[in-house]
Amino acid sequence: MNYIVTDIKKKSGKSRSSVVYINYEDSFTLFDSEISEFDISVDKEITEELMEHIYKDILEPRCYKRALNTIIRKSVSVYEMKQKLSKDGYPELISDAVTKKLIKERLLNDEKFAESYISYYSQTKPVSIIKRELSVKGINEELADRLIENECLADSNHEYNLCMKLLSKKYNGSENDFSSVQKAKQFLYRKGFSFDVINNCISDFFDEEPDY
Repeated sequence: MNYIVTDIKKKSGKSRSSVVYINYEDSFTLFDSEISEFDISVDKEITEELMEHIYKDILEPRCYKRALNTIIRKSVSVYEMKQKLSKDGYPELISDAVTKKLIKERLLNDEKFAESYISYYSQTKPVSIIKRELSVKGINEELADRLIENECLADSNHEYNLCMKLLSKKYNGSENDFSSVQKAKQFLYRKGFSFDVINNCISDFFDEEPDY
């Protein structure tokens, strides 16, 4: 395969790195000093040996270090890590190799990530919201359901208890006028609780008539 440099673009105005396009595709990002060192320029061909050197000896170790720095700062899922590395300009081939290495080293683990996420947010968020957020983070539904079941969060009592807890922190049950009750319902709806749970909690929390 021929590797022809079709464009080189600055990553940003003051950046010391540029994106190198190979065969009209956004291929990788290098420091300008490296581009100069390897004599990379538009319309010039890059040898297979140089491409392998750039990927294996420069980009992969750099990407791995970047991934470690991310893990030190915060817990992330495999999907989030790949998204982060892609945003940083690393090719999919490199990000895949790095994430696989991190998984093998047990530094990335979707099950542990989801387990911690569920344990932490179950104190403030209903299960439906937690599942939706985990899905966005690339956690499959089967894994999320199993962990939620393990935490005994699938029980409707959990939703009810959490709902009552949030109500008691924000409202005084004696304030049972129509306006206060409606604001409480809207508050709980925005939090992601179902209408059934909201109505049950409102009825029990406020000294109110059930036709509010």
